[in-house]
Amino acid sequence: RWPAEAQAERKALQAVLDQPWPADPQSGALFERCLAVVSAQGAPEKPTAPAPGTVQPVLAWRVISELLDDPELPDRPASVKRAYAALDVAFASSSSSIQSAAAVLLDNQRLTDELLTTERVKSWIGSGSLEWLSAISSILARRWEVEWLVEWAGPRPPEEQLVVLKALAQAPPPPFRSGDRFRDPIGQAECRFWEHCARTHPLETVSILYELGVSGDPPVNAFDRTLHDTLRDFLAVEAKRTDGPAKSDLFPLSRVVEFVGGWRQSEDAPVFRDFLRHPGYESSQVTSSEEPTHYEERRYRVRAAAKTALMAMGEPVPEGVVLEEKIVGTAK
Repeated sequence: RWPAEAQAERKALQAVLDQPWPADPQSGALFERCLAVVSAQGAPEKPTAPAPGTVQPVLAWRVISELLDDPELPDRPASVKRAYAALDVAFASSSSSIQSAAAVLLDNQRLTDELLTTERVKSWIGSGSLEWLSAISSILARRWEVEWLVEWAGPRPPEEQLVVLKALAQAPPPPFRSGDRFRDPIGQAECRFWEHCARTHPLETVSILYELGVSGDPPVNAFDRTLHDTLRDFLAVEAKRTDGPAKSDLFPLSRVVEFVGGWRQSEDAPVFRDFLRHPGYESSQVTSSEEPTHYEERRYRVRAAAKTALMAMGEPVPEGVVLEEKIVGTAK
């Protein structure tokens, strides 16, 4: 049963159901309707009360992306070209939700390479949602416009630089090989850009790269050592701190330790030994049926990552490293 406060929604849904819907799917008519919506100049992007039957641009783009894969779409090659021609309208929109919905079309590698020139793709960069930027950056990285891309990204805000970094790391260089998950930076300009990201935002940079190039237990890092010195210098400072970092930074920090430790460089051992005393911990309040009945349980995730790194490179680990402990008298 519909709750009393949802009667307006119930009536709206019933009005939709009462429409004279065709018995058979009409993908061509649906495509034309949606294309007209996304192509309309000056169409309202956030109407407060859309009229019954109104199709909003965000939904229209999502439907178009589905219809382009429909083999029953009439005159499909021409329809695909018309849909991609309308992307200029999405780019000109001030709505990030519209751009994000339209960006789904850019994820189709075959169609984008067939229908979009590099110069047209470049003209779309710089004013849009992060999803739009991700799609554009991936296209340009795949087309080996690396120097142009890193030059553009250099003065951009950090969140945009990290989107570009991910696109670069995920676009293997030609010739493409089955199973490639990442690639290393190539050329001085790109190496400087990667190092800049690692120096200014080490936690976020490693969060992007970790899933692409680190695997195994203990972790092994398959990236080359372009970022090694930059990240080790960051860890050397972090290892000396006497106050714990924000709790939200502990997992990303442990990932940086694992990332650098995955290179198995014995020269890094002193830094990892310093981390065995790192003050950062995660905690939970525990109630037990045994004594002590109430206590705080602390877990030193970063210390554990440093210990694993030392053991993986065959370095000795001091006795008595505390990875977990019970603190009695702090529980409430």
